[in-house]
Amino acid sequence: MPVLPNEIRFVKYSKFRLMKRQFIFIAISLLLAVTGLNSCKKSNDTKPADKPVVLANTLWTGEFNYNDGKAQPMRIAFGESGTLTWAEFKSEYTGSWKLENGLLTISISGTASFTANISSDSALTNIKSTDISGRKLMNAVQTGNDDAVVDGTKWAAPEVSIEFKAGNKLDLFFGASPFPNYTDINYTQKRKAIYFSLFANYDWFLVVSTGAVMKGLNMAPGDPTLYTFFVTKQ
Repeated sequence: MPVLPNEIRFVKYSKFRLMKRQFIFIAISLLLAVTGLNSCKKSNDTKPADKPVVLANTLWTGEFNYNDGKAQPMRIAFGESGTLTWAEFKSEYTGSWKLENGLLTISISGTASFTANISSDSALTNIKSTDISGRKLMNAVQTGNDDAVVDGTKWAAPEVSIEFKAGNKLDLFFGASPFPNYTDINYTQKRKAIYFSLFANYDWFLVVSTGAVMKGLNMAPGDPTLYTFFVTKQ
């Protein structure tokens, strides 16, 4: 084997070192590129954390019944520090709430009444009722927090219509009558819940369940039947 001159051996050795360095540089670059792609992929694949459920100072409306009876509208106002008010036809009741590990517990008048989970679209699911008064919660969804402005609006159904006027007064129409059967009836409105009486023991209750629908019921004196209805905004 012929012996190469020193200059030729040096040139070839230098070229070899240069090619080796280039190979190492390319390998490191490829490794960094792959690592970067994997990092991006992991970052893109990572699902955003679920938003925390905020119940304080929110309003929820829905339906419940007593001992599997007729469905009635209700409103829950969740307050600060685990307090709440529950509004229904009979009255408004105070209570408490707590949310632990995704489970909501609602207590009315000092005893646990319902447990439920909260879905991503702000509705109660997996509802279980343990209310000692016989209430069974059927459904509930979060609504806007502000009271709907009802002055100057009319809400109608085939059997009854209500026209709200200024000064917390209303006119009530039965059936298709063009003239009100009762006029200038005082009403109270508190956080989606509306109460009024046509006369002694003839009580009415409504819940503004959406911006266009109210669910209500009434009970006439001497008649134990709860008459339920819903009216839509005209």
